[in-house]
Amino acid sequence: MQRSTKNLKLKPLEEWVGDDEVISYVAIRADENRLGYVSTKPNISAVFPFREDGIDRAGVDRILDEAGTGLPAYYEWRTWSGCYFCFFQRKHEWVGLTATLSCSRRP
Repeated sequence: MQRSTKNLKLKPLEEWVGDDEVISYVAIRADENRLGYVSTKPNISAVFPFREDGIDRAGVDRILDEAGTGLPAYYEWRTWSGCYFCFFQRKHEWVGLTATLSCSRRP
């Protein structure tokens, strides 16, 4: 897990939640070999609906297509989802982002 995920997303979420009972829906697919973050706070329960229902990458693509949204445009150059401006991106991902932003600013 990236430090940014823990420090900029998960830690602030846990602080905001406080002692309220929460169910955290984690979007890790059935075909991913990572565990994801499970809070140690007893009031936060993690569930993994894609894993529980056996939904893999093709299944997620199908869900997005059937909903009429499809994949976000940044998947044309990104290899990993996450924050749009993630500072842990690979060099070619920065190049793709820069090219996309440069094109969108041209008159």
